[in-house]
Amino acid sequence: MRSIRFLAIALPALLSASCLHASPAVKAPQAFALERVTAGSPPTALEGRGVSRVRPVFMNLDLFGETKAREPIEMNFFPDVSITVNWSQVEHVDQPSGFVWSGTVVGAPAGHAVMAISGKTVTATVTRGDGWIYEIRTTPDGGLWVREIDQKKFPQERESVAPNRK
Repeated sequence: MRSIRFLAIALPALLSASCLHASPAVKAPQAFALERVTAGSPPTALEGRGVSRVRPVFMNLDLFGETKAREPIEMNFFPDVSITVNWSQVEHVDQPSGFVWSGTVVGAPAGHAVMAISGKTVTATVTRGDGWIYEIRTTPDGGLWVREIDQKKFPQERESVAPNRK
């Protein structure tokens, strides 16, 4: 009888503990708001060789406070491109006043990320090391844009030329 009473008390506790252990990991916060931002055509300064696509974004700058380094953040550049970055270092800079962030890309050993934030001005470059570059740029009107760049569309390097030594 005692063993049945023990099971009646212990079993729910054991089951709830196993459920807590099996719960999914907490998802990294997203850098960009999911709602669509309406803006005109992308500024011509954002277009160029290798640029595949460009879109305006709202960025959650609260995620990038001085004390928030080391938290992974999902950089959801496009609906089909989300890159999780472990922002491991943040440095304060004076001219202009702001912060420079650097980190690594989760699941991409050759990936890296660098971002400078000064007020509401953001410039960043994130790459996985696979030939695709994702950038954040601030336009003169204060708009934030992300763009995708395909390095395969850059001109190929030519063979090196040996100097003529006579």
